[in-house]
Amino acid sequence: MAHETTVPKHHWYSPRRHHHWLRLATFGAVATLGAVVAWGEEPAPGVAAAAHASTPPGPRVIGRLPTMVRYRLERAYPIAVKRVREVASCRELFAGLGADGLQKLTRTIYLTPQPGEGRTCQGRVSAFTGVGQPHTRLCPAFAHLTTEYAVIIILHEALHFSGLDERPHDPDGLTPLQINRMVESACGL
Repeated sequence: MAHETTVPKHHWYSPRRHHHWLRLATFGAVATLGAVVAWGEEPAPGVAAAAHASTPPGPRVIGRLPTMVRYRLERAYPIAVKRVREVASCRELFAGLGADGLQKLTRTIYLTPQPGEGRTCQGRVSAFTGVGQPHTRLCPAFAHLTTEYAVIIILHEALHFSGLDERPHDPDGLTPLQINRMVESACGL
């Protein structure tokens, strides 16, 4: 079951005000320590350990994301990785689910919603991920988030990949807003 993340209105970003940043969006290959790692292929153990401790590669994207969605993802993703790496309470969110937060972030695959999934992106929903699934669909609303709030959403979705469910799918679970607040607090955002 997919989980939706909604955005409070005060977190919206105005692309009209920042149209000049469009030129800064980059579209490159994912490289780990100078070696390109093919999708689905595990790096050698020494490379994996070094990559875990070094600057992360960019987010894994399959297909074409709208320019502003990709721009927002490329700005927020390294911050999310840095928070998980440097903030113990942020790492513990994942450890409590039996997961490695850095591993979940680096294995997440970001895509646009598929035909028929567009209804899931209605309103202020910015992203959705199936519990235990590596695919995070980024909705058009993701482009309008502040970078800080996009970091919260990336981490929220990575928690779903790690096994966290939410209401209404889990009647005893947290609401999407409660998960966002938990991430914000634990990760110092």
